[in-house]
Amino acid sequence: MMTVEELIEKYQLIPHPEGGYFRETYRSDGVIPHSALPGNFKGDRNYCTGIYFLLPQGTKSCLHRIQSDEMWHFYLGGFHDFNFNSRRLWRAENYSGF
Repeated sequence: MMTVEELIEKYQLIPHPEGGYFRETYRSDGVIPHSALPGNFKGDRNYCTGIYFLLPQGTKSCLHRIQSDEMWHFYLGGFHDFNFNSRRLWRAENYSGF
């Protein structure tokens, strides 16, 4: 099994502002203009983006607000505790795995 350091190097991950590591893997060419979005958005938005995200064991992702839908795929690791509330705020904590 690869170490956290090996995964970071292999996938060229960088620190994520809210905790963990990430790298953008996809960004659609299509854009929704700011004028067509609800007022809580601060600019144009791509139709879709994708990232790799790594949350090493014992680390947390800070509480933050989600303005767009997110889809998660789990490839490696163990149990994560996700906390969501009705205001679309969430955080994650990794208890096992890497």
